[in-house]
Amino acid sequence: MITRLSRASIVVLGVFAVLIVIAAVRSAYFPLKQQETFSKAFTLTLEDMNGNPVRLLGYENKIVIAYAWASWCPYCAKELQDLSKIKTDYGDKVQIVAINRAEDKATAAAYIASLTNVSGIVFLLDPTDSFFKSVGGYAMPETIFVQRSGQVAFHQHGPITYDQVSQELEKLLGH
Repeated sequence: MITRLSRASIVVLGVFAVLIVIAAVRSAYFPLKQQETFSKAFTLTLEDMNGNPVRLLGYENKIVIAYAWASWCPYCAKELQDLSKIKTDYGDKVQIVAINRAEDKATAAAYIASLTNVSGIVFLLDPTDSFFKSVGGYAMPETIFVQRSGQVAFHQHGPITYDQVSQELEKLLGH
């Protein structure tokens, strides 16, 4: 026996159908982002400006600001100076690693030498751009805040100000 649905039942079924369509579209075009971790990048070994190998794994269990930079980046000089000030202000509470994007050592060294008031930052060379690729970089610069657990707490694609860096760092420090 076929029964007729009431008007209210039809409305409820219609709303339910619309919600299913919205959920399907949302997951197809805006998938939930899995929690990022720094684990791929931690496996890298890069060279510092003196040619010494530096394993990023050595920064585990520390709060790290990893900064991808290049001499051609219009924001990088100011931001590297800001990161140096962050290091001065926060001291051993934070490790700052600035990773050059696929430039030769001479170009990177000349650029660093041209900067004023930059200290406390570990500058690393990445001739194959493996760090940038491993963190899903797509803008310049890229600033990544890593918790002691190795989990990415914040990833800024593009420019960032001193105040933004300080705010994100305060969150990580629990202040």
